[in-house]
Amino acid sequence: MDKQIFERESIPSGIIIVGVGGGGKNIVAKAKEMSEYNIAEAICEDDYDLIHRTDREDIKLVIIIACLGGNNGFKSASVIANYSKSLNIQTICLTTIPFRFEGDKKIKQAILEVGELTSITDQMTVINNQSLVELYGNLSIAEAFSKVDNIMAKNLDCVIDSSL
Repeated sequence: MDKQIFERESIPSGIIIVGVGGGGKNIVAKAKEMSEYNIAEAICEDDYDLIHRTDREDIKLVIIIACLGGNNGFKSASVIANYSKSLNIQTICLTTIPFRFEGDKKIKQAILEVGELTSITDQMTVINNQSLVELYGNLSIAEAFSKVDNIMAKNLDCVIDSSL
């Protein structure tokens, strides 16, 4: 039987992926490793400069990836989402809500941030990290965050697929 070699497809032009905050950047890095797409084009920035520097007429979709509850991801995501919206660019946000062990304060903050981002994006996907613990059982902290990165990276592929 002949072996078939499959090359990863490039992300269609006009799609910009933005990982913001520490968690968002980690997820984009994981997506680069495991995605069916060649995510070499993914950009990790903490502000709207990347959209400003890109020919805005070529941008059809901005996908923002952020882990909420810690401020950095939300602040950057909201700036980018507002800017994208002002340019009438479709904007999708993939986010997480913290694990219970990260504290009630972060969880409550993340829930407020989800509400705010929902109002300025075209689509929101929210993964409750704690549901992963309930699904997979007792996980070490490293295993738990690795599961989040993997699920978010797969979710990114689904969003790209649906935008084609």
